[in-house]
Amino acid sequence: MNNTDHKSTELARLFYLELTKVDENPDWTPPTKADALARLLELLFLEVTRAEGIQFTTLFARIAYACHRHQVDKQAQYWVHLFRKKMRSAVPEKEAKAVYNLGLKAIAESVEGLFGEAPPAEVKAFLPKKIPYTYAEVQVSERRKHVRVVALADDEANDLLLAQDEENPSQLIGIQYNIPDRNENFGPTIREIRSTFGFPVVLSLLDVQIIENEKEAEAAPKSAIRNPQSAIYRPRAIVVCPDYLLDVSTVANCYQGNSAEPVVYLLQKFLPVAQTKAMLLGNCANFFLDELMHNPEASFKETFPKVFRTSPLAFSLLADAEIREIAEQSQKHWVTLQAMVRTGMRKFDIEPKETYLEPSFYDEKHGLQGRLDVFYTKENRSAIIELKSGKAFMPNRHGIGASHFIQTLLYDLMVRSVFGEEVEPASYILYSGLETNQLKYAPPIVAEQYEALQIRNRLVAIDRRLAAIGAENVTQVPLLERIARGRFPHLKGYLAESIGRFEATYSALSDLERRYFNAFSGLIAREHQLAKTGAQGMDNTNGLAALWLDTPAEKEACFDLF
Repeated sequence: MNNTDHKSTELARLFYLELTKVDENPDWTPPTKADALARLLELLFLEVTRAEGIQFTTLFARIAYACHRHQVDKQAQYWVHLFRKKMRSAVPEKEAKAVYNLGLKAIAESVEGLFGEAPPAEVKAFLPKKIPYTYAEVQVSERRKHVRVVALADDEANDLLLAQDEENPSQLIGIQYNIPDRNENFGPTIREIRSTFGFPVVLSLLDVQIIENEKEAEAAPKSAIRNPQSAIYRPRAIVVCPDYLLDVSTVANCYQGNSAEPVVYLLQKFLPVAQTKAMLLGNCANFFLDELMHNPEASFKETFPKVFRTSPLAFSLLADAEIREIAEQSQKHWVTLQAMVRTGMRKFDIEPKETYLEPSFYDEKHGLQGRLDVFYTKENRSAIIELKSGKAFMPNRHGIGASHFIQTLLYDLMVRSVFGEEVEPASYILYSGLETNQLKYAPPIVAEQYEALQIRNRLVAIDRRLAAIGAENVTQVPLLERIARGRFPHLKGYLAESIGRFEATYSALSDLERRYFNAFSGLIAREHQLAKTGAQGMDNTNGLAALWLDTPAEKEACFDLF
């Protein structure tokens, strides 16, 4: 037995032992035991993903990743998510025993699926033979990778959005949300749709199961949106306002250590950007990569002076000693990048002559846009390389920092959206400041990709709430008043200091200054929104989104097409 097998066996034994302790505790009531099982379930999935070093933002994503990685049975996954969902709400006293038994079954089957160790006889003895919950395989009539819909109303009692499919608008369809083992993690998105976006709202649905509902559809008047639907759509991910593209790096920057903090996005709109030595060093590294990709035999001595043209004002404000320091440090990055361009990339089957530098992508399926540092494509092979001059903060098992890893996951979605599913891009982070193993492979993780899309939806909601600031509500803006140290006690370092700076400045404004600041913020947000999506109409324009929303005839009529 190798070390890995021994560790799995030992972990399984420990979790079965904890399960036994909970069941045999004579002082605990069923609700107390159920609470203990909920904590044990979380501990189980924390332990099984500990070595990954991936910063999961929700327990849902952690469970989804672990079950996929260890090929846990679908039925076992269903029990896990159903138990977790039950425990997130107040369990009625009369149902507590049933929920506790559900927890026993979920954990026992999870331990067996994750570690390959069946429950011992003493555990089997107290496991429930039957629970009052049923599992039925969903009969899926069709699967679609992507569906674009317009949501018209919310049937909250049945966890359904009522909508029309753009490809088949004559029939009303239902979009099922809050499915424990499928899309429950998009609960915040559903709440934002209700409170911020309202109806109608355009949605992009990903990885959709479709269940036909023909009998109910026949009985439904076509004009009434509150009546039964022709089909039920069960998406894995929901993208709100997909035509409103957010930059990939903007979403990735919200990942700070162990969590994702949308407040980072809001702060960056107001804080001044200072040109630090670290930022200038990063600019140097990016400039070097561009130059070396064009001419691998270039020399550092001839190339470094050209860097000053990229940020002349920033460099002019530095002392001579600081410029010498940047020159010395950047030489290390030059050596790494030159070696990578000459021979390093070929070790990963990437031919520098077949690459594109800084290509821009617009992805209206996922609501993202971005510019890759290096993109390689040849036949059905492609690769993404993102350059980082700094070190990885809290690296995962692949040696990549959280925000950098999320960046590669979203780039992966963008490239697949443009080139189709037949292309599977290999994503890498190139850390030019490392001595060895500078090129780090970042494997795609679907659960984390969808979690990042959920964060993207929250950022779009922030922009929508900013744009809603008008003349009638400029005195108080809850969104801006939420930027306070007391609301984020878990944040430390630079981010906590930035929140403190904003809070101190904002709270010191006079009533007139605050009203002006709030009103101006709303105006800028609306201008920003118009630039991205505009407004459809005879005399209106769709902004950037016109690239894919307008027909060639419409573009010709507006002189937008050569």
